[in-house]
Amino acid sequence: MVRISTGLVLFSIAAGLIIAGCSVILGQGDPCFRAVDKIPTDTPVEFEGHYVTSFEVSSFVPCGCASEPGYGRGYWLEGDPQSGFSEAYQLSSPTSDLTAPGNVIYVRFEGMISDYAAHGHLGMYLRQVTVMKLIEADRDGQCGPMD
Repeated sequence: MVRISTGLVLFSIAAGLIIAGCSVILGQGDPCFRAVDKIPTDTPVEFEGHYVTSFEVSSFVPCGCASEPGYGRGYWLEGDPQSGFSEAYQLSSPTSDLTAPGNVIYVRFEGMISDYAAHGHLGMYLRQVTVMKLIEADRDGQCGPMD
């Protein structure tokens, strides 16, 4: 007879709920994030969405996704120094304190997406998007209609 301890069962249930919860927080539960899986990692493509940075946050969420950018949500974003992204964010930011919560801006850029791995602060982002060429950064910009 096999005995299963109550503690082991509860631990297994808790671990499953944590993994499921993390996948939703990190965007795995949102169909628009799964659509990005079809984007090649070796070719620059155009991205459009919303970006926010703050203490230990550099979050980009593509247009059409249900979640807002924030800690552990969307993709970790890095700007190539030649892209002009950092300078444009400073000019487009709603406040002079670039790390203030709520400094969300609309961005459109050519970039590269990484393979799945742990990216960003404490590895809380499953993928990283690197801005290669900034097209638009606007605090009042909105996502266009979905095709």
